[in-house]
Amino acid sequence: MSTRVRPFAAVAALAVLGLVAGAGLAASVTLSNQASGDGTLSIVSDDYGSTGDTNGGYGGGNSWKPAGFTADLPIFVCGTYVFVSNTHRALLSDSSRFHGDLGDKDNMSRTVLTPNAGSDTNGDGVTDHAVSVFRVQSTGVGVNLRVNLEQWVLTLPGTGNKAEWVQEYTFTNDEATAVTVKILRAVDNDLYYGTNYNDDQVGRGTVAGKQYVIQRYVANGDVAVSDALWSPDDNLHSAPYLGGFTDSRYMDNYGLPVGEENAVSGLAAGLDGWSSGVSETGLAMQWTLTLEPGASATIHLNNTFGGEPVPEPATLALMGIGLLALIRRRK
Repeated sequence: MSTRVRPFAAVAALAVLGLVAGAGLAASVTLSNQASGDGTLSIVSDDYGSTGDTNGGYGGGNSWKPAGFTADLPIFVCGTYVFVSNTHRALLSDSSRFHGDLGDKDNMSRTVLTPNAGSDTNGDGVTDHAVSVFRVQSTGVGVNLRVNLEQWVLTLPGTGNKAEWVQEYTFTNDEATAVTVKILRAVDNDLYYGTNYNDDQVGRGTVAGKQYVIQRYVANGDVAVSDALWSPDDNLHSAPYLGGFTDSRYMDNYGLPVGEENAVSGLAAGLDGWSSGVSETGLAMQWTLTLEPGASATIHLNNTFGGEPVPEPATLALMGIGLLALIRRRK
């Protein structure tokens, strides 16, 4: 029996360190929608769908080329967390700096089963697609999750220079008992577009009845450079002010802290609009997933660069706009 739910969110996978098991297999891959020019989006992803400082240097090789800018601009870091009760936690990332700045508090293990394998799906000579498989385990709380990850970086048709990073995670519970996990996606783009990364805003809007959070570089006077993450109306989501690698509050609180749920920084909870001030900003979303033994759930998510989301055409149902997390469950 199969059910489909359309909770949108910055979803993400399960997770993480503890064991460096599988580290010998680890492989990063660079995904791009085109070779160069306006609208070029390049993402350096590890086997777990995390970015930032995996290859050293600011942004770890991730970049976005908005129209009107003479150079590709760096994108800082994003990662996914998994929490079980208030006892087990993990960050899904290969970045030693990311883990180090959070205090290496993971107590669940990750193992790469199949490292990133990239491909060119449209014959333009640029790698735009990758697949990988990994496992997340903790015998203490009965977690044994096999995760298949498929990723694309693409240009949205008819949108000029708007690009999208698409990720699809399929989680399968290989444990003999049901498991409930809380998944949180954090995005800290550090939009360093001309001045510094402390002059950005976050906001929330609604398109076609679905909410999203978004980040913009305000010196542009518009949202030409932005990243949008979709969420379900009733899901937990937040766009708080962040400092560099301050995701420690997620790790320390086993998820979004109380007060940040369903709120946008500078705005009252539940209101659309933009934050009242500028700062170094970031985005976060979270939800809870329960899987019976042998059951799977696929989460499809999109990160949009180049403006606010627009209603998703039916023909783009699996390559939608914004951050669309489409959850499909099966047993």
